[in-house]
Amino acid sequence: MQWYIWAFIGMICLTAVTLLLKKVTQLEPSTVLINLYIFGFTFLGFIIWTASKKEKLLLSKSVLILLIIISAIAILLNFALVESYRLAPNPGYARAIVTISTALVAIFALFTLGAKISIAKIAGVVLIVIGTIALLL
Repeated sequence: MQWYIWAFIGMICLTAVTLLLKKVTQLEPSTVLINLYIFGFTFLGFIIWTASKKEKLLLSKSVLILLIIISAIAILLNFALVESYRLAPNPGYARAIVTISTALVAIFALFTLGAKISIAKIAGVVLIVIGTIALLL
């Protein structure tokens, strides 16, 4: 399947997760507890998925170190996301701010990954930022 098909699937799932997280934050669990359950169930799901594909579990030391760093960042990321959904009057406002990461990724990918960028893509990055500011006003 093409990358953009997976991206659209991700977009739909992220929309559903955002709205469901806003709903669950209006109930009793704390942000830490919500994340604990989400990642616990996600972990179990990936164990089953990995076992069904019979993938090897051993990784190189460099990959393992990167995954530990990513996991540490992901803890703060997910806490911040869930807490912002809890506090925002509309979770779309919080998602709009987070969406600016799209522009940051596009810019930093130029320097860290050697990605190419065109005038049209620069315009897209600018529109993301302008659109987010307009939504928040």
